[in-house]
Amino acid sequence: MTDLLWPGDERAGDLLGDAHVLAATVQIEQAWLDALVDAGLAPKALDLVGLVGPDDLPELAAGAEDGGTPVIGLVALLRRRAAPPAPRSRTPPGSTRV
Repeated sequence: MTDLLWPGDERAGDLLGDAHVLAATVQIEQAWLDALVDAGLAPKALDLVGLVGPDDLPELAAGAEDGGTPVIGLVALLRRRAAPPAPRSRTPPGSTRV
């Protein structure tokens, strides 16, 4: 972006950079989840902070084009990473199930 569309951006430093916007958005999603848990509408509280980070920015930015917002992809990514791991099979490798 040029300064023509972002006047004063140089004074904001990194505060309006993608990493800070992502962190703030995750905090908003955390507050929303906490409110749902408090209201009894979600089963348990999860800590969303740390599930996504700056390494996820390219994927989120690319996906934002479809929906016009990065929040859709962010929520999907948070859901995938917050989901409990699938149960492991108890069948030893090389065995067959009957």
